[in-house]
Amino acid sequence: MELNAKIGIVRVVLFAASAIFAIVVLALVNDKVDVVVKSVPICWFDINRDKLPCNIARGVASASLGLPISLLINDLLFEVIGIVCEATCRKFRVVVVILSSIMTILWLLCFGFLAIKWKMVKDLVSPNSIPSDIADPVQGVIAFSFLSFIAWGGLIVFAAIGIRIGNQNSKSAEKPQMSMSAVAKSEGSDMY
Repeated sequence: MELNAKIGIVRVVLFAASAIFAIVVLALVNDKVDVVVKSVPICWFDINRDKLPCNIARGVASASLGLPISLLINDLLFEVIGIVCEATCRKFRVVVVILSSIMTILWLLCFGFLAIKWKMVKDLVSPNSIPSDIADPVQGVIAFSFLSFIAWGGLIVFAAIGIRIGNQNSKSAEKPQMSMSAVAKSEGSDMY
């Protein structure tokens, strides 16, 4: 198996992992973290009933869920099936690097924001007063947002490697190949 195919397999695994991490974050935020208690909506990241932390996690996870699926379909069409030409594949790889960079930054900001908010909550309330059925999902959202950051960062790396390999392959394909008869004629031989 050639290197480009191996990189494609790693990218597919990272696409799948980032989609799974987004599903976990969405499930935890929607089911356990952003809840209604006695008809009062509570986002457990903030004591002041501010829903911004939950909404940020929900928004980034939603974007992160749709993007890997569409990129995976395009990756299969471009790389595996080989429907389009090499120039289009290079453009697609550049788009993957740009979109992966945006998602990596969004997940990093989401992770940092959620971690800071949770630390502020724990500083204001005694850690023993937060029930474990609330603390565990909140910490799960923070952990999976960090794992999503790592997965999208890996997609940047492997898409950039794919661009580099594609550029090297196209440069080697552009070099003119001389046949034996052309070599013999250039040397002045009457062999052909």
